[in-house]
Amino acid sequence: MDRRLVPVGLFAALFLGACGFGQPANLSSGQETETAVAFDVMVQATLQAAISQTEQAVGGQDTKQPTDTLPILAPPTPTLFPDTPSPSPTNTPDERPLARIKQNTNCRSGPGTVFEILYVALIDDELPVRGISTLTDYVLTEIPGKPGELCWLWTQYVELSGNYASLPVSTPPPTPTPVISFKVFFDYLDSCVGWDPAFKLTNNGSVTFKSYFVTLTDTTTSMTQDNSADHFDKTAGCPAVQSIPELDPGMTGWAYVYSFPYNPSGNPMTGSIKLCTETGLSGTCVSKGLSFTP
Repeated sequence: MDRRLVPVGLFAALFLGACGFGQPANLSSGQETETAVAFDVMVQATLQAAISQTEQAVGGQDTKQPTDTLPILAPPTPTLFPDTPSPSPTNTPDERPLARIKQNTNCRSGPGTVFEILYVALIDDELPVRGISTLTDYVLTEIPGKPGELCWLWTQYVELSGNYASLPVSTPPPTPTPVISFKVFFDYLDSCVGWDPAFKLTNNGSVTFKSYFVTLTDTTTSMTQDNSADHFDKTAGCPAVQSIPELDPGMTGWAYVYSFPYNPSGNPMTGSIKLCTETGLSGTCVSKGLSFTP
């Protein structure tokens, strides 16, 4: 039996006794008063004992009510906002369109060798690209040291990088009337097997030369020698010391006559030299006379 129920039952019995249940009948008024006082004292003592017993019975157990535990709430789910429009793309330093030069290249007033050379881009140069062309193998770059001035760069010897999407597209300018011209003068006597007069050539026209033919007569001995080539390499003795596969506008190269079996120094010489726009002395050719004394 649960001990907590005993004091409650006892308290009920005492309460009933206090109300007169079970008292002896036929008492005189004095006896009734004395008996009532004694009975009240007994009730008070009994109640005090019941309360004490109840506290002891209950005291052995944890009478504290468990504290309500608040539920653990999950963190609020962040509100997902719709993507905001991205700003218009701008070229960051890593995205700037650049042309890195892999081989010395001419940058011209238009796309082609008939256009004037405005700048000579050297290997490892990095030029800012300011425009693209309707021709897939040309871009427009800014001339170093001349802000805002552009030239047309052939991409054959160029490594392109960066973002080109926002660059303007340019159409080629009208093709100028080609100018075929060069300057020539005697430079030095080279020697490999015999003696080889060397001529320095400068292309001051607007087209590229790809071959030459030179003939020369020693007016003292009447000996004539000639030579032709599809390049303009410079030699020192037998080997070439500078490779020049073609003579672009503004470039310098060399032509040789092979070979006099004697040293012709001091002997007046005459002859001619012919430069052509294609290999094998084909295309458009132009000639100039020679007269000098080595």
